[in-house]
Amino acid sequence: MQPTRHGFIGAYTRDGYVMFDPERMLGGNAERRIRVRGGYGKARASAIAAAVKRILERGYEADVLHSPLEPELIEGVVCPRLSLIITSADTCDPCDTASVCIDLDEALRTVRSGARLDAIKALAEETLSYESRVIRYMEAAAPLRADAEDEYARVFNQAALDSMLRPWIESITAYREDSGDGVESRFFVEAITARGFIQHLDTVIMPRLWRLSGPWGSDFHAPLSKLRDAALSKGLHVMCAMEHCQPGRIAHLLIPELGLFITSEVSVHVLADAAQRTIDLRLAMPAAETFSQHTLHALAYDELMVEQLMEKAAYALDLARQTRQRIDRMREEYADEQVMRMMTEAALAVLEQAFADDVKRSAYDFD
Repeated sequence: MQPTRHGFIGAYTRDGYVMFDPERMLGGNAERRIRVRGGYGKARASAIAAAVKRILERGYEADVLHSPLEPELIEGVVCPRLSLIITSADTCDPCDTASVCIDLDEALRTVRSGARLDAIKALAEETLSYESRVIRYMEAAAPLRADAEDEYARVFNQAALDSMLRPWIESITAYREDSGDGVESRFFVEAITARGFIQHLDTVIMPRLWRLSGPWGSDFHAPLSKLRDAALSKGLHVMCAMEHCQPGRIAHLLIPELGLFITSEVSVHVLADAAQRTIDLRLAMPAAETFSQHTLHALAYDELMVEQLMEKAAYALDLARQTRQRIDRMREEYADEQVMRMMTEAALAVLEQAFADDVKRSAYDFD
């Protein structure tokens, strides 16, 4: 069975809820973009989960994307071999960009009263208020992290880091001649969720694992962006796992064609002892060892405060999750097993057509 990567289709950040277009995960070549729309979240997730199961049973690789509000629910799947994307859409989300739209609302046999719609609208507004708290907590955490980064930047030796990165860049660029037409896709492999901070790093491990190490608050984005640019210059597909608080900064880097995963210590994780190569940013800032006790205490305080703010953000997301569940239960009253079966079968029918087309393509593939 092919490997299955897990991540998040979007995440709550200091810039609000950010979602990257999964089409880039296919190299910009999405032959089919399916939207499972309307109804309630668990129904949409059930249909997509059935599609994921069928993809894996056929032996295809899949990138499974989860919801940060309910991490156990699947909100999307990307299958590179089939050039296929299936994503979940709420009732109000358009299907303009989809080649196929499967709408649960069309299958729901119900008459909705104005009072019930008003109640759903009120609960939706309550959910947004909780989610706005999450953004405020992350906004409050950003300057604390920036203060730590500034302290380390003050004693950082860029030339020393470039010297340490040079062998890594040479290993990446030795793969092929310059082409300059590489593809960069972005997603989240870790996020603040309703169940706290969740990582899917163990699902994206590749045969080669490299690691950037350093103290909390270090700038890992700069060296990772240099490695990304080197891979893109060779025409490779680079998958960037972005920081969950700052979506414009790289936290981890995947280069599937090279079987390479480059991780960093933006957050503590279980891969610390598994790396084949490691660069310790501490070697590029030896003056940090002479920081005063006042500075060290301030850095420790910043780290502790960020952790507490993330805990508050997770709690606010849990309140939002509970409110959304109330909305789902109001909609779920109108669904039955027949409706669920209709929706799942519609998703699988589109998927079977993709399998059939892949067989036809393979018949003419003489490579």
